[in-house]
Amino acid sequence: MGEQGQRLDSLAEAVRPHVEARWGLFAGSNIFGSIGEEHEVRGPSARDPMVTLAAGANMPVPPLYRGNSKQEKCDFMDSYMVYKRRVDALNQGTQTQVFVMPIGACIEQSILVRFCGFELFKPEVTVTEEDWKRYFLGAWNPDFTA
Repeated sequence: MGEQGQRLDSLAEAVRPHVEARWGLFAGSNIFGSIGEEHEVRGPSARDPMVTLAAGANMPVPPLYRGNSKQEKCDFMDSYMVYKRRVDALNQGTQTQVFVMPIGACIEQSILVRFCGFELFKPEVTVTEEDWKRYFLGAWNPDFTA
């Protein structure tokens, strides 16, 4: 690890007690007991692994689907494939894992309920990733009714 990585680690160690004091209630950990309880002391090796949220110019941004025509479905799937390939390339080159946003999370929230009810005929909580794939890949089937 380089000098910059060591500086970041030392900075994270310096900030961690403040962050744990602030968000420890929400995490539900036993680090902070109630009044009168003895506090559990854990070393750095016993801590849970840190999750890093990365954002920046080099991170791929998932596409957002707002339309309903066949051409818009095809365009969305093309852009989603480019996004997925970029994330896969990032995951191969580093030891960290970049999360791939599921297709269902890339649909604009204001039209999600309408799509689920009128095109998939299911409530939005029961629609799976496979249902979304079938919905978008159906745009590749030719329509000869025009």
